[in-house]
Amino acid sequence: FDDGPDPVNTPRILDTLDQHGIKAIFFVIGKTAESFPSVLREIDARGHTIGNHSYSHRYLLPFYRVRSLLKDFNRSATVIEQAIGKRPLLIRPPFGVTSPRYYGMLLRKKFTSIGWSLRSLDTVASNRADLIQRVTKKLRPGAGQILLLHDNRALTADALPELIARITESGINIVTPAEALTVPFYE
Repeated sequence: FDDGPDPVNTPRILDTLDQHGIKAIFFVIGKTAESFPSVLREIDARGHTIGNHSYSHRYLLPFYRVRSLLKDFNRSATVIEQAIGKRPLLIRPPFGVTSPRYYGMLLRKKFTSIGWSLRSLDTVASNRADLIQRVTKKLRPGAGQILLLHDNRALTADALPELIARITESGINIVTPAEALTVPFYE
């Protein structure tokens, strides 16, 4: 889940994930997380992983100089660490945009960049059925896909119970972040 934390929709999503025994990674925006540290603590307390989605969430951020990139991601990491007592190592660039400078930053810091293989387009879906269809028609059993959703969207929170049901009914196994990734999540 990207672009949170959201004080209304993130808790709704957490409740749905709890009901289904699912763990996820929440890539949070630092400037938003600063306003809602209690939501970060709730994500962590429920056993989910918190990743760094930059402080500023600027579209062209990956094209900044390495020093500026480090400053932005480190600022977000500090906000997260202040809220949950752990400094995240997983990062995702805003809008999934990368660059040679972004990769240069990864070489200078212990961050691990996590992308996605299936974009839900929940930011442009017009309704629940549209969102569910967009996702389910692209899912493939055994493909090891990472699904991108956004926890700052009411539509995502509304559609998530049915989306999970459709995914599991199709025989696809939803795994935990620890089962999917073999990298450290926190310093």
